[in-house]
Amino acid sequence: MALIQTRKAYVGQEFTVDRVTGRMTGALRNSFDAKPQVVDQGSKDSAFKVVTTEKVHVGSIVFALVIDEFVASSRKPFVFLRNTDVFFGSCVHLK
Repeated sequence: MALIQTRKAYVGQEFTVDRVTGRMTGALRNSFDAKPQVVDQGSKDSAFKVVTTEKVHVGSIVFALVIDEFVASSRKPFVFLRNTDVFFGSCVHLK
């Protein structure tokens, strides 16, 4: 049997992503000391992707962010993984 939890604390929260460095700040973060690696800048045909691995005193943390840049809408779907935690929603570009 699996237990499904909803983390309502994140609903309506915001985060930002530096598109050059891949560093995320705000409600969702992908690094404390490690350097994120932008794997794909995203385009009309592909998603923006950034991966970060970070050593911590009890092992490691893996972060992955994918934003569907190819979606025609101004709201782009995203998925963020922090080890086994999964967050999803939509992003908008700030100008």
